[in-house]
This record gives sequence, structure tokens and C-alpha cells, in this order.
Amino acid sequence: MVSESKYHYKHYRYSSAAVAAVIRKQDGVKRCGRCEQTKPLDQYHHDKSRADGLYAYCLTCSALLREQRRDKRRAADRARYVARKPANSQEG
Repeated sequence: MVSESKYHYKHYRYSSAAVAAVIRKQDGVKRCGRCEQTKPLDQYHHDKSRADGLYAYCLTCSALLREQRRDKRRAADRARYVARKPANSQEG
């Protein structure tokens, strides 16, 4: 069983970068971790697991990453389908 003091230390320990992010949040702006532009807080999704309560990337970068992941997944699915198609057509 984990003692209460160890849990408290491990659970609430933040890096200096996280503390700085909370301070910047009080100013109403945050720097995106991908495009490195400073944007207002309404340009970020909420994320309760982070120290400042906001996602690391802005909405624009999040959308771009989502598109890239989707395209990569679709290409892999298509390649699997094409690789299996000749085997399926010869069975009939």
C-alpha cells in the first residue's frame, strides 16, 4: 500500500514548465507546443490531466494532427485491403 505522503508527492509534483504554464494561463494566453505561437486560451481544448487544464496543442494544430493520423490510418487500411484482395478473389 502506498503511503499518503508518497501519493501526494507523486500525484501533485509539477515541473517548472508546468508551473510557468499555469502562470501564463493567468495572463489569458498560452504557447502552442507544435506551432509555438502564443494564442488566447479559447484556442485550446480542455485537458484535466495537465497542470494548466488545457491541451498542449492549439485547435488548429490538433486538427492538422487528427487529419494526418486519419490519412495514415486510411492508407494502411487500403494497403491491407489491396494485399488481401487477390487472395479473396482466387478462392471463388
